[in-house]
Order: sequence, then C-alpha cells, then structure tokens
Amino acid sequence: QRMEDRADATKMRMLRHINGISYEDHVANTEISIQAGVKEISSFMRKRRLQWHDHVCQRDEEEEYPLGHKYIILR
Repeated sequence: QRMEDRADATKMRMLRHINGISYEDHVANTEISIQAGVKEISSFMRKRRLQWHDHVCQRDEEEEYPLGHKYIILR
C-alpha cells in the first residue's frame, strides 16, 4: 500500500507542476485528475500485480527455474 500511495502522490505532484497549479491554489486532487483525464496509478499497479500473479500460477511447478510466487502480497 505504501508504494501505491507514493506513486499516486508523485503523479499528483507531476500533474500540478505540468498544469501550473500550486498547493496554495487549494485545488482538490480529484479535480486535477478529472481535468487531466488520468486514473490512479495504484489501480494500474494492482491490475498488473494480479496479472503477473496469474502468469506465475500458470507455470508448471516442475519447471527448471521456478519463480517465488509464494512471496506475492495481494490486497
């Protein structure tokens, strides 16, 4: 969760900088995201993590190079 929060915060800083909006302007993050037409990065991260997990689970357990899928943390 912490990594997703940091990614979302970085995205908002970039969007504010690109659009010339400072924190002192008191514009909500959701308003900026709607104007830019951008979704949350955390939703993309969750989707890709689930896709990767599905990919790993489809592998044969007897393959020569097993991946450490038991260490995946899904939320």
